Amino acid sequence: MMTLYAKPRQKGLVYYSDFRYHGQRYVHCLGTVTKTQARHLEQVLRAQVIEGRYLPQEPAPVPLLRDFAQRYYEWYASHHRPLSNRSVRLALESIGNHFPADLCLDACSQMAVEGYKQALSLRLAPRTVNFRLHVLTHLLRTAVEWEVLASDPLKGRKVRRLR
Repeated sequence: MMTLYAKPRQKGLVYYSDFRYHGQRYVHCLGTVTKTQARHLEQVLRAQVIEGRYLPQEPAPVPLLRDFAQRYYEWYASHHRPLSNRSVRLALESIGNHFPADLCLDACSQMAVEGYKQALSLRLAPRTVNFRLHVLTHLLRTAVEWEVLASDPLKGRKVRRLR
């Protein structure tokens, strides 16, 4: 059974192909194309699998948290008021200083975020801690939206705010 579906993304609809052949599941991103083009690409992909010519894509390397935070800040600064840029820059610096320099984006676990929250709560007001947690969670959601991460490592987990 072949399935063709689209997900809305910032750049438009992105089509995906999902099918099984001899018990093996094949999921492939077809990109931002029209529905007709997506159907054609799916037929080509299925033919490659059947003929044994399909070479699966190597997953792109996941960037370090610090590297992506820099990219995120550049985007944020170009899309928001200068007044809010300072607070976001300070939050990103705090994130960069707390987490190890070699931490990949997908390794940012619930336990690591809780440790970050505890460390901040010892010296900062609850409002500041909550804002910095918001920046971190938005950074991870943005990484998924920009297709840098396959899925949000904190998805389905509640990051509890301080009161």
